Amino acid sequence: MSHNKKSKHSGQLHVSKHRRNKPKLYALHFHELSITQKLHRENAYKVLAMMRNGSSFSAGCIAAKIDPRTARKHISKAMYKRNNRCKPRKNDHLFRNMRTNEFGKDIFVELSNFKEASKLAHYHRAVRDYLQNGDIGQLNSYKGEGVIDSDNIFHPFEVNPKEIIKIHERIEQPEFYSIYEV
Repeated sequence: MSHNKKSKHSGQLHVSKHRRNKPKLYALHFHELSITQKLHRENAYKVLAMMRNGSSFSAGCIAAKIDPRTARKHISKAMYKRNNRCKPRKNDHLFRNMRTNEFGKDIFVELSNFKEASKLAHYHRAVRDYLQNGDIGQLNSYKGEGVIDSDNIFHPFEVNPKEIIKIHERIEQPEFYSIYEV
């Protein structure tokens, strides 16, 4: 926003530049992003995951097909530099929109840190093992567990086998193929 003022003494036009403090992209919630920004964020998170698995930042950007400058806008808070190389932090506070099972429903929650997202991913692995192999042992270890979303609301994990089967039967499966990555 610019304000134009005429100086009393010189008669020249003085333009003052007031910058609005726009929040950084990594600080925005998922619903506040445009469609393009959401796609960029997902690709940037793929870069971060590859970095946590030993890949370099530039190799991750190439594999995820994202410009390094764009990736930095979304994940710079989760990285640091050591010896002129980008390294991922062990924990970050980036917003992640993830799917979970709760009270017999399949819902999306926005998590605000890596530890909660990791806990949810491990729960999904236990659900997948149960659905594929009937292994209920890992699933039972999540009784009373859950994740806390970005609004500080607790979401308990669904561990009832019958409810999990109902939830996954309701999830629409593509008939032929999907043009979108899952």
